[in-house]
Amino acid sequence: MTRQKTALVTGGNRGIGLEICRQLAADDIKVILAARDLQKGDKAIAKLDNPLISCIQLDVTNDADLQSLSSKLESRELVVDILVNNAGISQGIRYSILNEPKELTEQTMDINFFGALRLSQIVVPFMQKNHFGRVVNISSGHGSFSKMDKRNPGYRFSKVAMNAMTVMLADEVKNDNILVNAMTPGWVRTRLGGLNAHRNVEEGAETAVWLCLLDHDGPNGEFFKDKATFAW
Repeated sequence: MTRQKTALVTGGNRGIGLEICRQLAADDIKVILAARDLQKGDKAIAKLDNPLISCIQLDVTNDADLQSLSSKLESRELVVDILVNNAGISQGIRYSILNEPKELTEQTMDINFFGALRLSQIVVPFMQKNHFGRVVNISSGHGSFSKMDKRNPGYRFSKVAMNAMTVMLADEVKNDNILVNAMTPGWVRTRLGGLNAHRNVEEGAETAVWLCLLDHDGPNGEFFKDKATFAW
């Protein structure tokens, strides 16, 4: 009997992350919704009302949270088959390359890039032992050199770094039945994207879910939007 797959989705209590959780559970995937604030995570789960979704408290910048993750998963008898690095922040377009304060750039990099990197370093070795895994990095068109401009530098730096991590990690695990890809959801109506965005969360999450469910011969180390390759 095939074991039911389990996905860990960071920043899962709202926006695109929450929709990814919903769509994965609808595909019969057991979902661990990771939220920095456990109360907000529990409220999100109550909205989804799906027994396949559970919540775990996880701040990707917190050493104690990261160090205790393995034991928390073991206590629930959970093995992560799918990792979605979705947690992220943006300072918006109020700053340019010449005036964004150093502390804001560092904060953005710490959450958007280093959080994803450190979590991958914890989870992927277990995927290697099980000879199966899917890693999906929620990137952005703002991390593409084809779309680069002077605005929102910390966010752009973090997504460029995430894209590089995607390629490097994909090469590291290419013989382990693990597929690692990045995607951009486009401009989506969320707290981060704003109310004027032209895409809904269902559209924003669709490609991420598709990458989570790839067959063994699917793409590896690539960047996507709307299930089509996107320029780095």
